[in-house]
Amino acid sequence: MDWTLAISRNREALLLIVVALMKRVGLVDGGALTTLPFYLHRAAVLILRPAEAAVRRLIMVVAHEMKLRGVKMCQTRSQLRGQVGDSNARPALPFPNTADFAPSFNLIDPLKTFGPERPDYACFGAAFDSERGSTDRTPIAAAGLGRRLLALKNALGSLQKQARRLSRWYARQKLALCQNQPSRYCPMRPGRPPGYRKPAVHEVESVLRECHGLAHDALDEWDSS
Repeated sequence: MDWTLAISRNREALLLIVVALMKRVGLVDGGALTTLPFYLHRAAVLILRPAEAAVRRLIMVVAHEMKLRGVKMCQTRSQLRGQVGDSNARPALPFPNTADFAPSFNLIDPLKTFGPERPDYACFGAAFDSERGSTDRTPIAAAGLGRRLLALKNALGSLQKQARRLSRWYARQKLALCQNQPSRYCPMRPGRPPGYRKPAVHEVESVLRECHGLAHDALDEWDSS
């Protein structure tokens, strides 16, 4: 498996999708979203969810490729100190002003929720076209959507940094398991990834399927090594 080629190909495809989505909702670098029409917000979420899931799996592949190349992954602070609760630990720093930092990408799949009904989504193209799809232009808050888009783009621009974050998450989960604490060992949720649809109606879903398969291949090699 040529992991480098697979990473590069899927990263470029995802970056094109994210940039196009940001332009469609009117989000520019350094800017922020306040409100969007309901139909446009819904259409953006339909693309954003599978794009986020694909990037999470791509980060897992990057972490695996870095390990194969012998890159030293970052450890948790407790590992660097040698034990938890070291008396020589540095004092806690004040919480930084979040306005000065780029939003952080969520590396972990949300768990499935089971409700009485599933939303009846229109297809991607119709949802973006107010003439053929929903005409509900009721403005709704979109600040959270904008932060997720910016975090997604930043993650695609710093895949190795995100892979080191993922490595630290794995270390914390292993430590929790050793202490008999409940934890999630895999960042991917069981079953189908978030945003999965069959048949695929948008390019992002094809990318998600490829990244999902690559992530499972990386896990299989990791477990067998």
